[in-house]
Amino acid sequence: MAGVCSGWGDPHYITFDGTYYTFLDNCTYVLVQQIVPVFGHFRVLIDNYFCNAEDGLSCPRSIILEYRQDRVSAV
Repeated sequence: MAGVCSGWGDPHYITFDGTYYTFLDNCTYVLVQQIVPVFGHFRVLIDNYFCNAEDGLSCPRSIILEYRQDRVSAV
């Protein structure tokens, strides 16, 4: 379906164009970012960390929304 992306598990993501990714590292990834800044600065990030899972994978710690000069983090 166009205009929909998703994420689940340890962590897996499907982009707006249907591309599948698995990000297993300890860092922050850009999930959504405008190519042409129609709405000013806007992006959505996911902060992953090594969560001591038995299989050594990373877990999402928080999602971060940046819009213009504001930044909100949900844990």
